Amino acid sequence: GANPRFTFPFGILFSTFLYCGEAASTLYMVRIYRKNSETYWMAYTLSFFMFSSIMVQLTLIFVHRDLAKDKPLSLFMHLILLGPVIRCLEAMIKYLTLWKKEGQEEPYVSLTRKKMLINGEEVLIEWEVGHSIRTLAMHRNAYKRMSQIQAFLGSVPQL
Repeated sequence: GANPRFTFPFGILFSTFLYCGEAASTLYMVRIYRKNSETYWMAYTLSFFMFSSIMVQLTLIFVHRDLAKDKPLSLFMHLILLGPVIRCLEAMIKYLTLWKKEGQEEPYVSLTRKKMLINGEEVLIEWEVGHSIRTLAMHRNAYKRMSQIQAFLGSVPQL
């Protein structure tokens, strides 16, 4: 088949900015609650942010299968709750290397098979996918799941 196209990962950037914005607004609100001696609301706000942040970190760790790989820096960044930031940087670097080598054929590929309906008939289509494009797609899928968790857990305090 034809070489699959890749596009700039705007979703990854947006999800990372959303995560960082949520962290900044939580820290600001905790500071205000602490200044006003409202420990109940401070603990409530901080606990909801920590729970959603830990769930996001676990999502990224399990989607990328980091526990089976030797990536101590990545795991450390997840421990200090900066996993989405480091993942965003990895995805941007991967995109830029793909962009620089756009016309070249990638040496490492894998075959992908997919059943599709064409003219009402189920047809098995097979094409080659480069490992870099596959890695970028894995980053996108992880951030889609992360965004769903953020949206759900971010709306829990309002419920």
